[in-house]
Amino acid sequence: RWLRLVSHGGFRADPVRLLRAARFAQTHGLVVDEELVRIARGDAHLVAAAAPERVLAEVMATLDVDGAATAARLWEELGLLAQVFPEVAALAGVRQSTSHRHDVYGHTLEALDHIDELLRNPADRFPEAAAVLGERLRRPVDGVTTRRAALRLAVLVHDIAKPQTRHIDERGRLSFWGHELQGAAMARRICGRLRCSTALT
Repeated sequence: RWLRLVSHGGFRADPVRLLRAARFAQTHGLVVDEELVRIARGDAHLVAAAAPERVLAEVMATLDVDGAATAARLWEELGLLAQVFPEVAALAGVRQSTSHRHDVYGHTLEALDHIDELLRNPADRFPEAAAVLGERLRRPVDGVTTRRAALRLAVLVHDIAKPQTRHIDERGRLSFWGHELQGAAMARRICGRLRCSTALT
């Protein structure tokens, strides 16, 4: 149950293998070898040269299963989060109000855990709409992307404009006015960068 490299040049031959390594670890519950982590962190920048469509396919395949927060942590550990989703990586250390337990990055990971919980059994939270939700969740977004993966992607990017909109007023109160509007525009740019379908965007 270990994920190890069989060739030191594997990531350089095909940088999408970096994301695939994270997906295999996530979807199969594998322990990532320390040498793989070290080499992946050194080669993570190569993923920028990969075809966006291939990057998107790996990202969505990873987000299609439970444990999206674990996947995001693994992307961060391998140096991939800053390459594929620099807007999400930038959330680390952005403090929120005292009503929040985490910085914006930690809150995003917590939100991913919550969406996983909701997707596991929507009837627990919405018993009166369980049948409708179940049917809707089974319907793909664009013929390729599952609705579950799309929802997890939406949660991943839901607060990406908080660093730009963070404001402390003269009384010391913290706010993020307009972060949802700026975040929507940023999410559209991310989807464009990854060549997402119009429906997914």
